[in-house]
This record gives sequence, C-alpha cells and structure tokens, in this order.
Amino acid sequence: MTNKIHDNWKKFLNEMSSLSRVYSHMLEHDTAIITSFRGDRETKENYESNRILKARLLERGYGVTAVKGSYIENFTKPAAMEVSEESFFVVNLPDDPGFETMMFTLSEEYGQDSFLFIPV
Repeated sequence: MTNKIHDNWKKFLNEMSSLSRVYSHMLEHDTAIITSFRGDRETKENYESNRILKARLLERGYGVTAVKGSYIENFTKPAAMEVSEESFFVVNLPDDPGFETMMFTLSEEYGQDSFLFIPV
C-alpha cells in the first residue's frame, strides 16, 4: 500500500512539473496543438502521417511534445464522431514570425478541421 501511495505521489509531481514547463513555454513563445490524425483513416496510416508531421515540425526548430487528444470530427454534420488521437504540443522556440501561418498550412495539408494556436 505504501509503495502505491508513493508511486501515485511521484506520478502527480511529475505531471505538475510537466504542466509547469508547458505553462512557462506558453508565457515565452507562441504555441499550438496540431495533429495529422483523421478518424476515417487506418491507425497505422495515422501514426505514419503523424511521424512525418513531427519530423517536419522538428526540422523547423520547433519544440514538439506528443499529447493525447480528443476531437469531434465533422462537428456540424450528421457524420460527426468523436475520435481519440495523438496530437502535438508545438512551441515556437525560434520565434518564427510565420509560425501561425505554418500551423495553418500544415493543418490544411493534413486535412484537419482545425488546430489550436496560442499566442504569447
């Protein structure tokens, strides 16, 4: 029992540390959340597409952290469905002035309904 409490407390502290790091990035740089996942594609295809998206983000010097996400695709349509997906929390570490435009371009290229842009 004591080990379980210790493990839970350790996990909680790690999560708080991660949240603190995310928050500090958001105070210093523009950030975004983006994915290439689509509910109408096979899992293997989604992961491969996301692997390529991550590489493209990293080659631009952006910080990239994988996060678990959920989204309702085709929200206003009868075919609306909630999907779970791997998303990326992206930090504009080089302070690229074209960061928001790049996120928009990538979201369009990967067939996304939206992406989240968080300015400083």
